[in-house]
Amino acid sequence: MTELEVNAIEEKFNKNTGMNLTSECSKNEQIHLSTYGFVNRVEKIIKEEIKSRSPRTDMDDLSALQTTAIEEAVLEQITYVLVNGDYSLIVGYDTANNSLAELKELRKRQWSPLAIKILTNAGLFYGGLDPKGRYPYFEEGGYYYR
Repeated sequence: MTELEVNAIEEKFNKNTGMNLTSECSKNEQIHLSTYGFVNRVEKIIKEEIKSRSPRTDMDDLSALQTTAIEEAVLEQITYVLVNGDYSLIVGYDTANNSLAELKELRKRQWSPLAIKILTNAGLFYGGLDPKGRYPYFEEGGYYYR
């Protein structure tokens, strides 16, 4: 995103949540990024997820509805990360008892449920039918068929 686009996202975030994104980024020990860097990171994570769940989606040829959905999902994911932490960075190692959490379980907590719903409703998580006419759905570990 350009600086103007990030500023627009920040303004919408501040208006919708009543929080100040710049101060939230500076307070959060886990993020340690500028507002510009944080918003771009969240957008990249969302776009990469779209590419993995819907490989036929052309990111350079999105409709206005899909572009708006990505923007709304970015806003929701930003809120989720600020409140719950960035699970995409957590590896699950617990120093207190020297154990590891299941990575699959951590990845389930990585996404805002509302961001997923927004992207799904905009058709951005639709993988299409395979040659046998089956609908693939994505879960951790790959595609499965219904």
